[in-house]
Amino acid sequence: MSGEKPIPLSARLDGALTARKKEVLQTALYAGYFNWPRDADSTSIAKTPDIAHSTFNQHLRAAESKEYSECSTGFRKRPFSAFANLRFAQHLTRG
Repeated sequence: MSGEKPIPLSARLDGALTARKKEVLQTALYAGYFNWPRDADSTSIAKTPDIAHSTFNQHLRAAESKEYSECSTGFRKRPFSAFANLRFAQHLTRG
């Protein structure tokens, strides 16, 4: 260990997104986009921040990608074990 304090996940997430991406992600969250079944679709939600539907989807995907990347930082550093690789290969060949 290098002696440095780890950066809390909330701080990493907060610093990973632009203000617009945060706005789009929060709008989608509050509108129920991530509920199952969805309370609203991306077409209707895009009208709230007043941006084009395609731009809304682009911002939402970029925000989700950043969030997932920050959440999985610890996992990406660990290589798969031979056992995990074997299990994954068996999963792919089942059919």
